Amino acid sequence: CYFIIRTQKCTKLFFNHYKAASRWGASTAKDIVDGYVRIGWNKDKCRMSWGEPRDINTTIGAWGREEQWCYYDSYLYFENGKLTSIQN
Repeated sequence: CYFIIRTQKCTKLFFNHYKAASRWGASTAKDIVDGYVRIGWNKDKCRMSWGEPRDINTTIGAWGREEQWCYYDSYLYFENGKLTSIQN
């Protein structure tokens, strides 16, 4: 059973790396596979790295759109689609 889970995880990591590398380059792909996010990234990169958030809180105002992505022990904050801060 461990081998099957491990193989599925490796296949998913390889697919994510290949997809990310073809879209954003090798350096960003390595960050995504290693589970990092970077200030300035768009939501697609963050979602590929950390997966779907358990909740998204949205605020819309004259300045634009802000989102807080809630994970179990961390939060990502976006302004107009770009990552602006990370809370652990």
